[in-house]
Amino acid sequence: MTSDEAKPRKRRATQPAIFKAVDGMSDEARHIAGQMPNLLVDLAQRIRSLAASEIDPYLLVGVLLEGMVHTVSNCIPTDRQPDTMLATLMLLQQRMKKGVSDSTERDRCNSVPGDKD
Repeated sequence: MTSDEAKPRKRRATQPAIFKAVDGMSDEARHIAGQMPNLLVDLAQRIRSLAASEIDPYLLVGVLLEGMVHTVSNCIPTDRQPDTMLATLMLLQQRMKKGVSDSTERDRCNSVPGDKD
């Protein structure tokens, strides 16, 4: 028995099988990519919903800041973190200059924690 006969032959994938596998991975990647914007839209809607609720706005801001810190420190490359935070602070300043359009929302958010209205 020669060494070639002793080794089991590996079955080569056919071209159609390879294409089918690549198409499957491509479909999966498109599906995952398609979910990402939906997740971000859902998050934005939940944040707006919480801001409109009776939740303490100071606690909400604290939770959102913790989320920002976690995201920047764990997901942004270290060398890009300072520029990312600077851009974030500049965006926050620009958005705050525009103000809140709904005066009832502004009034509710101006309350001090623990004050009884």
